[in-house]
Parts: sequence; structure tokens; C-alpha cells
Amino acid sequence: MIKRKPNGTVSDFISTLKTFLEQVFTREFLEHEVKILETHSKNKQRYSFLKEVNIHPAANWWNNLNKIVDQGGRINPAFHSQLISFMESGLFFVALNTLINRGVVSTDNAKILSRLKDRENFLPYFYELLLAASYVHRGYSVKFPEEEKSQERVDLYIYNNKGDSAYIECKKLNRKAYWDDVALHVFRYLESIRPNSYMISATFSRAPKSAREARQYGMRIISSLKGNTETNIETKELPTFIIGDPVSLYRLPSSQDVEYYTFQFSFNPIGIISEPKILVFKNTGRLKELKNALNDRLKKASKQLKSVERNDVPKLIAIDVTSFVTEFKNIWSPITEASTEQQMEFIKSYIKNWLSRNPHITGVVVTRSILHLNPHNYPLAIVVKPEYVLQENASLTEIPQFEGWSIVTITK
Repeated sequence: MIKRKPNGTVSDFISTLKTFLEQVFTREFLEHEVKILETHSKNKQRYSFLKEVNIHPAANWWNNLNKIVDQGGRINPAFHSQLISFMESGLFFVALNTLINRGVVSTDNAKILSRLKDRENFLPYFYELLLAASYVHRGYSVKFPEEEKSQERVDLYIYNNKGDSAYIECKKLNRKAYWDDVALHVFRYLESIRPNSYMISATFSRAPKSAREARQYGMRIISSLKGNTETNIETKELPTFIIGDPVSLYRLPSSQDVEYYTFQFSFNPIGIISEPKILVFKNTGRLKELKNALNDRLKKASKQLKSVERNDVPKLIAIDVTSFVTEFKNIWSPITEASTEQQMEFIKSYIKNWLSRNPHITGVVVTRSILHLNPHNYPLAIVVKPEYVLQENASLTEIPQFEGWSIVTITK
């Protein structure tokens, strides 16, 4: 459908992504969704990027791509939404474009287009397409049993000419945590006081589950900034002007409980950073929330795979954990690689135990996406990394696999 320039810049890649989204969804559809965002954010001024608004994810991607263009092709590492949005839009382009070019799906199909434009269910469908494209890259053919009105209520059936095949139910861990709202409350307060340069580390027992709860978290932090004693909240005043990178100059809290971080500062004309603000939020209930989310997704996938009567074909669950194990390479982050690996070991151990109680499932493919940036915050590559957890009596040679793959976003 769309071909990339063989030796393009990041601007060329962004232009390709925008054109692809406009061809799939139409520019009119994307602009209509973005107007909802603009109406909601018009009074949020400089921190509007933090507020999540319920618009179609593809419109959010398209809007963020336009912002990256305005930033000269660089991604602001303080904007989590921009990092994740760029990564997802790149994966969507490669996945859907691959399936279109191979004749697996067509956007001329009204049912497929309807699923793509379904705001509430788009992200799970996007993950189905991503898995399908991953196996197509490995030479497999793909069917979507549910779309073919089959009695098998599963997402994918994959097979090749060597006789290898599998049924796969795809599940994506989607979180609705309101950390952005907490940061928004704190940033707004900091804008109203002087001095307003702080490093803030706050620990909570769970992620905020509503805008109201996020406001309560924010008010606790603000109370601490006002001089009141608040349990598990540390504030440190920073110099108003800094020469160098504030996130490198100061030792920042790092642990496996760190779930969210953001920072904001301004550059003056001679390169001095002014008014740095750094927020780090920890969640001691993170692993419990992860376990509950895994259990819910695995349970639902297992139920759907029971609709498959054939016992001679592997039954796999593919589950994406990027929303819990988010990783950005080559930028500052208090979330260490060791912490990420600990979380992945927790996930695999939990799944291994779950499989022992569900012998009809052959195994689980755990996927996560990683964004690599260079030191100047230009995106270098987007990586999809799979890991396999199987029943004790199963072998990797018995199931269809796809290796990790990447999208190179800068080729010159």
C-alpha cells in the first residue's frame, strides 16, 4: 500500500506514518477526533500533553506525529504519551501494511474498516494485527476465525506448508492509571509559586484509578511542598538555573516500584536550563496489579481457546505487557534494566504456575515493545521482543515461533 524510502530520514518516516494513517482512516476522521482533544485541552496550556482524552488512538498518534514534526523530528523524552504514541504508530504501520501487501486483509473490507475505526476496541484489534504480521514475516499464512464466523472463537489460526500450525488468542494488558493527572496537578501548582524548581519522589500503595483519586494524590504532594509532613513523599528544592542536564546532575530514586516519571525545564537563549521540575512516582502495589491483570487476561483467553475442539494443534495465548513493562532505551530513566528484567521474571514465573493449572493451553507468548532513541532524542528503532513460556512437557520445536524484529526509523 505504501513503500518507505530505502534511505530515508526520520522526517521521511514520520511523513510515511502520517500518510498511511490518512489513507486508512481518512484525514477527515482524524481531524474530527483531534478537535475533541483540542476542545478538551484548550485551557491546559503548557502541560496539556499530560492529560489523556478518550479519542481514537490513531488520531492521537497522528496528532503526536504532527507535534514531533514541529519539534524538528525529535521526541521530547519527558512526554510519555509522545514516546508511546510514536512507537505504537510505527508498529501499526508495519503490521497493517504487511498484511495488506500480502493480501491477508484489505481496508476495502467494510467489516475490517469498522473494526479499525472502533474507538473502544481498536487497541486489542491492533495487537491481533501485530501478531498476525509477525507470523506472516516468518512465512506463515493467517486466518481470523472469528471474522469468518467460525465456531472457534479465537483471534488467529496460523499455518505453513510444512504442516506447522497453531491457534492463538491475543490479549493486551491495557492500564487506565491516572499518573498523568497527578503530574498535571503538581505542575500547575509549581507554576504558581517561586521558587518552583523541585525533584519530587512520591510513593503510593496503588496506581490512581480515577481522576478524583489522582487529584487526592496530587494534593498530598502539594501539601508536602507547602511544608506539611506527608508520609512517603520527598521533595528537594533544585537550583533555578543549571548548566548541564538536570536528570544527570542529580541522583534520582530508582527501584522496581518506580512506575512513572516525567520532567520539565526550559532552555534560555544561551543554553542554561531554568526551572527544572522532576517527578518520580512509585507504586508499591505494582506487582499485585500486574498479577491481577495477567490473571484476568489469561482466564479470558483460556475460555476462548476452549472453543477449539482440535487437540492435535497447539493452543497459544499471546499477551502484550508493554503497558506494565515500558522500556525506552538511551534516555534517562529511573526504571533500570535490572528492574525491567525482575518484572519480566515475575511475569514468566506467574504464567508458568498458571499453565500448570491449565493443561489445555500449550504455552504463552509474552511480547513487549521497546523504543530506542539516540543521544539527541531522534528515534532510532522500534523493537518487538517475544518470550515464550510453555507447559513442562512442551518444547519450542513443537510450536510456531517468531523471532524479535525491529523497525529502523533512521537510515541516514
